[in-house]
Amino acid sequence: MQLWVLNVFIKAFHSGRVVIALVLCLLALTLWGLRVSVVAPVDIGTGVLFFLLAATLPLAAYRPTVAALGHLALFAVASFSARSPDLVTLTSVLMVTVVTAQRRYKTGVVFAVFTTLLGFYSPDKKSFSVDSQSVTIFSLMMVCAFAVGWFINMVNTKERQRHLQIRQRKAEVAGLLHDTVAADLTALIVRLEALAISTPEIEQALQKCATTARKSISGIRALVDELNAQAINHQQATVPALTTTLIQTNRALQEAGFHVESTAKISVDPGTESIDKALSRCLSEASANIIKYAVPDSMVRMTATADAKQIIVTIANTYRPGRGRAGSSHFGLVSMQRTIAAVGGSMTLDSADARWSITFHVPV
Repeated sequence: MQLWVLNVFIKAFHSGRVVIALVLCLLALTLWGLRVSVVAPVDIGTGVLFFLLAATLPLAAYRPTVAALGHLALFAVASFSARSPDLVTLTSVLMVTVVTAQRRYKTGVVFAVFTTLLGFYSPDKKSFSVDSQSVTIFSLMMVCAFAVGWFINMVNTKERQRHLQIRQRKAEVAGLLHDTVAADLTALIVRLEALAISTPEIEQALQKCATTARKSISGIRALVDELNAQAINHQQATVPALTTTLIQTNRALQEAGFHVESTAKISVDPGTESIDKALSRCLSEASANIIKYAVPDSMVRMTATADAKQIIVTIANTYRPGRGRAGSSHFGLVSMQRTIAAVGGSMTLDSADARWSITFHVPV
């Protein structure tokens, strides 16, 4: 139990969005502490209110919409009460940064609008008090918050794409080693052994060559297993089942800021290891394409059905009209088609009304 908790903590700490949210939370608390210690102390109620506002920042790393709503509720309490804490505006600006960094641009805009309105409410006058200087300063702060969040999102997106490309390349190298080098060595061993039978005078030398080739094949197979394990982001050389692959794809798209609607009707999991591996590679490539080309913060629909006869997986998304895939080499599509064809399956593409869908069909 303790080891499981430790692993969860380590994974959470290694998550970039959590680290950023925690740093911003600590920044807000530090500035608040300096304000209280240098200027004037505050009562317990005001302190608790500010701590709750700051606590919504780490929550936004996992549930940005829930955290934004909670922050708005607390912000309203602070604005309409007679003891509105200082630096409340700072926590709202930091919240915009955290939300925007997760590609929740609409949520960030709505949150910024409501906090701006609440920020100009005067509890003493019981009315909204607006002046041009305050509006300008507050608007600049929100724009800077959006810019920082957008920059963080761009850096994280490029890093995810780089890791996906590395895993894809490792899978391709593993397939190349298995399909070409290992196959050629196997054919060489067969020829050497046949030649050793027909030419007894050099049989010993030929058998040594065959033994060396077998050792090379063993080394190549170990390397292929290692590359495959790294390509599917798994510590062991095991292939995830279909349900696990769907969950991993769902999580990867959600972490990239997409809304995922997933439907799975899997009565049984009839897939062999080769089919599961092929679907894992194809869905990994498909999710990478969605991250690169789909409309940010859009809906991605993923459906999967599996029975004793066939497996069908469809993933659909909205792409940017007019952009298409002009800068794409289409190598990923060719790679997916080749991968699914290797297990006797087929891939179908459909593009209409700014929607792109890809379907993998594998008879069992």
